[in-house]
Amino acid sequence: MAAWPGVHFATASVEDADSLLDALRPHAPIAGIFHLAGLVEHSRRRPEVMYRVHVAGTLNVLRTALDLVRARSQPPEMHRDRPLTVTAPAARSGVTRTAQGIRRVVYASTSGTVACSNSMAPIGDDAPYATTLVRTWPYYHSKIVAEQEAADFVRRYPQLELVVMRPTLVLGPGDDRRSSVTLIDEFLKGRIPLVPSGGLSYVDVRDAAAAFRAAMAHQVRRRWSPLAGDAGVLAFSHAPDAVWPGAVVLSLQGAAGRSYLISATNVTHADLYKQLERISGVRAPRLRLPGVLVVWLLRILYFILRLLGIWLKEKDPVWAEMGNVYWSIDASRAKRELGFQPRPPEETLRATIDWLRSRSPR
Repeated sequence: MAAWPGVHFATASVEDADSLLDALRPHAPIAGIFHLAGLVEHSRRRPEVMYRVHVAGTLNVLRTALDLVRARSQPPEMHRDRPLTVTAPAARSGVTRTAQGIRRVVYASTSGTVACSNSMAPIGDDAPYATTLVRTWPYYHSKIVAEQEAADFVRRYPQLELVVMRPTLVLGPGDDRRSSVTLIDEFLKGRIPLVPSGGLSYVDVRDAAAAFRAAMAHQVRRRWSPLAGDAGVLAFSHAPDAVWPGAVVLSLQGAAGRSYLISATNVTHADLYKQLERISGVRAPRLRLPGVLVVWLLRILYFILRLLGIWLKEKDPVWAEMGNVYWSIDASRAKRELGFQPRPPEETLRATIDWLRSRSPR
């Protein structure tokens, strides 16, 4: 966010609606909110926390946004004799401000709400929810429920715009909490004993951030011209302050109501480990076992560790279950509508390895 001048930070909990309103009210009027709060934990040990943070927390953010928008929800007067002026992305609470006072919430969900299957065939945004496969994984299932509840909320309160971002595994520098780079970290430490049977996808954190910014600023413009009549022309614009000469913007609907899968590449675990071995010099695991056997071995280990009062996230059986499926993504909508242009995957892997090694020298 440092590359976006004027961003303001406020501290609050998504589990406490009052604290959210108290934190954001001083920065009003607010035209948009990035809802990035979440708990990345692949385990069944505390599902109630997942649903409280992801579902109730998301609804708290939307209710807060609604409270902030109600006082300034009237659209400006439209004039057909001159262009409507729309300001560029501006400051305050990491938001963009527009002449209409549109309030947009860009919500960070996850690709796993839809892009999880038993096949490596890429899955797009219009696919149905992957409820059957992920129903026993609280992280992903709570994200599905959160998306559904959020969509229902904005249908009831159309003053708000909702854009759902679905990034896949986010790699690259800067993950101080090791919430996303655990796989690479464990590989470099030689702690991955075998090759899972499934596949995954990943994206560079810097490219994902650019996509989120585009989702906040992105608008669909309706262009009107006396010669063209009232039918108008719909066109995508990545520059919110750009207006066609001699035209009038009749509607600014943007990416609202859309979802965007964000990924740079799809790869099997075996191929990923080969790439990591070539880049890092660390020997990749060779051992392959039937996925169901690996899951049961980890379940037994997990049970023993829990009896001892120990929980190790990398030894949780959910990780083995997830490794047996595919998380392949078709990100063409984000590329087409948001201008999403991910960097070469190898560049991301090198940056991740370099960053991890700079924090944990061998």
